[in-house]
Amino acid sequence: MYLPETKIKTVKRLLILHTLPEWHFIIQTFTYPHKGRLLDINLRYDDQGVVLAGPIFSSPKVALLLEFLREKGLRETLAIGWAGKNPEGNLKLGDLLIPNKAISLEGTTKFYFENKDIFEVNNHIFTNTKELLRRFKIPFKVGTILTADAPWRIEHIKRRIEALKKNKIDIEALDMETSAYYGILEFYRITGIALHFISDEIGWFTNKRPEGIMKSQRRRLSLFVEHFLKNGFEIIA
Repeated sequence: MYLPETKIKTVKRLLILHTLPEWHFIIQTFTYPHKGRLLDINLRYDDQGVVLAGPIFSSPKVALLLEFLREKGLRETLAIGWAGKNPEGNLKLGDLLIPNKAISLEGTTKFYFENKDIFEVNNHIFTNTKELLRRFKIPFKVGTILTADAPWRIEHIKRRIEALKKNKIDIEALDMETSAYYGILEFYRITGIALHFISDEIGWFTNKRPEGIMKSQRRRLSLFVEHFLKNGFEIIA
């Protein structure tokens, strides 16, 4: 397939920003010397192998980026996005969610795992992420996320949630990227985790988001992001 040329030679660490507001906040907070684009994905990067990419909306785009950058040595990645909460779950608008498990209702992961639709984050990275967030006094919740290509098909999503509950799997949130992200990381043995701000609720349509809470959370989370960009998921004594 055709891919445009890039001046990026090597990649060791990648920060993915799924939404435009998160992308804008990060590039205003952290300055990188080089700019570029991969198709319609914006890139910022340095000469030490750190890359920022966004906005990246949907599972196929996540796959394209990871496939492209893994050939340049990518081994470690963090993704930050938004998710809608299950109205029957325990999350609140503005919460920061760590999806420890992602269930696929999208098509991308079928090209990597034909008979698997539940993907879990690496336990070591999960444990270190929780410890680092606590060190930076960043509140968070943990739960299972459902990833779908067409989240507006609420009736279908609700049936899926009800079926999973019968199997004692509680869905806390819904997004469009995480199961593909976790699946591809597992397939290529790349280290990574996703974090999501809870911006809305499944079945509830609005053009307003909990911006006041999210702004405060973004500022707090930037401490963890700075640590990741410099040190990855390693806990520094």
